[in-house]
Amino acid sequence: MLFQPEAHEALTDEPWSAESARTAIASIVADAESSFGDGWPMHPEDEDDDASAAQLRTVYLGGAGVVDALHRLARRGFVELRRNYVPYLERSLEAQPDFPDQDAERSLWMGETGIRLVLQRLVPSHANL
Repeated sequence: MLFQPEAHEALTDEPWSAESARTAIASIVADAESSFGDGWPMHPEDEDDDASAAQLRTVYLGGAGVVDALHRLARRGFVELRRNYVPYLERSLEAQPDFPDQDAERSLWMGETGIRLVLQRLVPSHANL
């Protein structure tokens, strides 16, 4: 089944409020930034028997994707970030690949290329290009 009602909040009669949406976004970002510890823990629903306790670093299921999302929100003026994630992304390039069987160097979602893309957006460099 594509839609499971019990997994979602019921609609309310409250009218749309841009301010409420901005407040919710700010709260989610603050929680994400507070949860940072050289990456973020994997969501329990994304874990499987092969998943380790390691914090993934790639765009797909990993920290580079979170950093990209946080910076997109900041660029649009929804939030002000409290952290500099560039050192984390640079360390991520040196870390063991999250998915070594998936072309860890060239993969956009699961490899170095995605991490470099996010890093390039934050601090452009010839090395990342």
